[in-house]
Amino acid sequence: MNESLNRLAESILSVMGIYIANDRFEHLEKVIAQASKELGLDNDVQTWISGLSGKESDLYVKTLAKYLTIGETYFFREEETMQFIREIIVEEVQNRIKTKTNLPYKIWCAACSTGEEPYSIAVILHSAIKELTNDKVKILGTDINPSAIESAKRGIYREWSFRTTTDDIKNQYFIRLGKEYAVNDEIKSFVTFNYHNLKSDTFPCQNIFFSGKEYFDLIICRNVFIYFDKITIASTVQKLSECLADTGWFITSQTELNEEYLKYFKKLNFKKSYFYKKCTLPFSDISKSLVLKSDENRFNTLKISKSSHVSDDIISIKRPSD
Repeated sequence: MNESLNRLAESILSVMGIYIANDRFEHLEKVIAQASKELGLDNDVQTWISGLSGKESDLYVKTLAKYLTIGETYFFREEETMQFIREIIVEEVQNRIKTKTNLPYKIWCAACSTGEEPYSIAVILHSAIKELTNDKVKILGTDINPSAIESAKRGIYREWSFRTTTDDIKNQYFIRLGKEYAVNDEIKSFVTFNYHNLKSDTFPCQNIFFSGKEYFDLIICRNVFIYFDKITIASTVQKLSECLADTGWFITSQTELNEEYLKYFKKLNFKKSYFYKKCTLPFSDISKSLVLKSDENRFNTLKISKSSHVSDDIISIKRPSD
């Protein structure tokens, strides 16, 4: 039985990128039992091995994803990321709108689960930018779990998803439906949701999501690399970097990736947290693209370091005085 489970784990890794260690085989058996019941199949490991490599592989993948991935998330998760969006991304969008260049500003939330993350970003941008309309910012949310994507499209959430959300935000951007809350239509209009398998599917810069090839100004991919093996992590990060526009931002969880996977980016130290910027400019010229207005309520120095494979140089970018 262990040999069959090992082959199944290899099949899952091949098509989904999810690594299942031997000590998780008991959980895998439970997953197969649940998934088999959903599809009306006999609870047989070999059926799933064959199915994942057959013509109906997509059906098997989508069904397994419901039980293999954890959909735990909530609005405004990881405050350091939300603060970065409030202070850096908001200003970038404002500058684009002011100069009427490179619009719409495009954001991709990869592995977004049930949608709280992309909706959180839409709320932050909308609350900070008075003139914001959905032709100026477009947010794509994707996930391998089709049930999660359908839930995201509905945009209806229980109280648990709002455990760090203020009442003011809930009252302004959500409609109360008994014990649940629905995202209002204006915020929904900024976000598009699609199914996407980071391991096997083509990426937006290789295919059509909004229109034609898409290069994003910001890609957020958090709490997903913990599922992957090293090879899948490396290939996924590379493809994500290829989908970024020049000088685009990449955000992942603070402890999720080490430096060997981040060689495509320059590292920004923002309030003791790290964020990553793709840049085709000479390293000495990066400061020219990151000079921001002085504001006593915000940081006064941005620190950007090269990835460790290049050097340990740090560049401090000072804000000009008003």
